Amino acid sequence: MFGVDGMRFEGQANVFDNGTKHEEYKCYCPENECNIKSGVRNATRCLLAPAFISYPHFYAADDFYVNAVEGLHPDEEKHKFYITLQKVSGCTSNVTISIE
Repeated sequence: MFGVDGMRFEGQANVFDNGTKHEEYKCYCPENECNIKSGVRNATRCLLAPAFISYPHFYAADDFYVNAVEGLHPDEEKHKFYITLQKVSGCTSNVTISIE
């Protein structure tokens, strides 16, 4: 960006998996907290209030979420997360996520 080299990182479809789609991610679902379907992360402990995070339109989440809300159309190109970091300093030079 602006002639400065960077490295682009992309959030993969398994970022919010709790082990139901990819067995190796079950460690991200603490005991007694796996009562939610894959595709959202329980952030309640971090925020001290009930809160869950996911990609926009529940991209890459369990179909349960997409089917529960009218008007959602998950699309990888629109709803995937990207961040570009400058190679030496690690400073963010670009962040992209669409909520259309």
